[in-house]
Amino acid sequence: MMTILVQIGLKKVVNGKKTENLDQIE
Repeated sequence: MMTILVQIGLKKVVNGKKTENLDQIE
């Protein structure tokens, strides 16, 4: 269970970074 929660958390962090980068590019 913990590994799944960690993976979900990492995905959210990566998605957050991607959105921030897109905002910076725009």
